[in-house]
Amino acid sequence: MHKLIEWFTRNGVAANLLMFAILLTGGYMAFKKVVLREWPDYLQREIEISVIYRGSTPAEVEESIVMRLEEAVFDVAGIKEMGSRAGEGSGSVTLLIEDGYDMGEVLDQVKDRVDAINTFPVEAERPRVNLDTFTERLIAVVISGNLNERDLKRLGENVRDDLTSLPNITMVNLKVARPYEIGIEVSEETLKRHGLTFDQIVSAVRSSSINLSAGSVRTEGGDILLRTTNQAYNYEDFSKIVVFTRSDGTRLTLADIATVNDGFDETPLISNYNGVELSYWSDDSERVKQRLSTLASSALMGFFLVLIILSLFLRPSLAFWVSLGIPVAFSGAFILLYLWDVSLNLSTLFAFILVLGIVVDDAIVTGENVFLWMQRGSDPLEASIKGTQEVAIPVVFGVLTTIVAFYPLQA
Repeated sequence: MHKLIEWFTRNGVAANLLMFAILLTGGYMAFKKVVLREWPDYLQREIEISVIYRGSTPAEVEESIVMRLEEAVFDVAGIKEMGSRAGEGSGSVTLLIEDGYDMGEVLDQVKDRVDAINTFPVEAERPRVNLDTFTERLIAVVISGNLNERDLKRLGENVRDDLTSLPNITMVNLKVARPYEIGIEVSEETLKRHGLTFDQIVSAVRSSSINLSAGSVRTEGGDILLRTTNQAYNYEDFSKIVVFTRSDGTRLTLADIATVNDGFDETPLISNYNGVELSYWSDDSERVKQRLSTLASSALMGFFLVLIILSLFLRPSLAFWVSLGIPVAFSGAFILLYLWDVSLNLSTLFAFILVLGIVVDDAIVTGENVFLWMQRGSDPLEASIKGTQEVAIPVVFGVLTTIVAFYPLQA
């Protein structure tokens, strides 16, 4: 380390070129390349298995879904904890994976185990196995107006699609909007009058509302794929479904015996917002802006305070070069953030503000020691070398102790 300090001190051109390269490169990285986020990126180590079983009670979900999932995956290597939830119409199992296990491999094993389960109820939908991912909401856009629920949701879907097409927007979710739902209501009296059961109606809907592949036909011009697309999506599609055909050829459709409601899920939902407009609220980027403002003002204040105070007791030129260490150190940190793919978030901004005091202290200690050697009669070059070498080890170990103290926080 002493040789490196001496070499850069005696080769001022190289030292100045390195300093300007760090300032220019670090400044570019800070404003163009480093990603701004509210919270740091971290790898989720949870796998969620969810199954939708519409119309079921929590007890049925626990017995028919959750318990079978638990039995299938409990002995997969790497599982640290397993939690489950059974509710009306759905159930899920969450797996916490221990450190040291590859999440991709564990995810594949869990999927294989879940796909091998063949005892789920017929009405249950296909299980979904997902690796939990952390998504950060930046801002909430509010759409309000004197519109009915369907038109307001369509407008929201259009706005969502427009926002998704913007650069640097990775995900847009539509919130506070009930999902579309087709409701079919049949009275018991109607069923008795036509000699039908509810299961017959369910079977008719399930067999008629379906997209089905019918194979292919080989011709001289090539193979022709056959496929029927009869999936029902709206009131018109469902109302035309034939429940049964009489011996005289007349057909009884779903609209003849049931009430088909093309609307929304019955989940109660109340939302209010001021006025009729497109606006926003809960702008989480404000917190990042505030931390950036605090960092910038602290760095600027530290620079001028060091410059003024040192100028009162040392040479102004020496005070300037000592103060210049603040932007140089920060620019170098921005380069490392970019190289290590670390975002500029609340945690890293706090670290910058914390380290600012250390940088200022070390700059003052080094500059004062150099000035002390000059007072002893050494020429400026020798004073710079000897003064810096003398405090180099204490300064380095002072920084290392801070790193050791805060390193556990990154886990």
